[in-house]
Amino acid sequence: MAQRYPTDQNLPRLTFLMADSYRKSALLIDTNATTMEAQQAAESLNAKRAASARRTTCSTRCLISTPPRIRRPNADKMYQKLTYFSTGADCLYDLGKYEDAIKLYQQAAFRYQDDPAALSAYVQIVNSYCALGRLDDARTANERAKWILRRMPPEAFQEGEYSMPKKYWDDWLKWTSDARVF
Repeated sequence: MAQRYPTDQNLPRLTFLMADSYRKSALLIDTNATTMEAQQAAESLNAKRAASARRTTCSTRCLISTPPRIRRPNADKMYQKLTYFSTGADCLYDLGKYEDAIKLYQQAAFRYQDDPAALSAYVQIVNSYCALGRLDDARTANERAKWILRRMPPEAFQEGEYSMPKKYWDDWLKWTSDARVF
């Protein structure tokens, strides 16, 4: 697509959507087949689609980071952010590669530390640690998210920029601590 339409202003959006489609289609593959052969084939297809999602994510990031030809900067920023989450870390999380997912979520949380998206990254870091049975690390990540929330500028939660207000995050992080889930 990039070779055919290199100056199309929708190229970052389209490559992101393609990567996200690969990720979502991988989730639809039933890996609980009745025979070992069918299960191996399903797992192989799942891994191939997830790998395609990761490759296409890298293409999206490259397209966004190259000097603009005909670009929409705000849209590019949004798709750049989404590549860290939906088709990046989430893809690894969906595959059960929690250690690798944690690394990408941490990169995203650092990169977007003044953005509520960092809080979403920390929620997934907590979930990943719980899946690995590392409950002390999950608790630490939850506390780190609370710290980030306290220092996040109020304008980060302005209407339209992000759908969940600061109070939601306060309540969520307090609940996860109080519930002693980890």
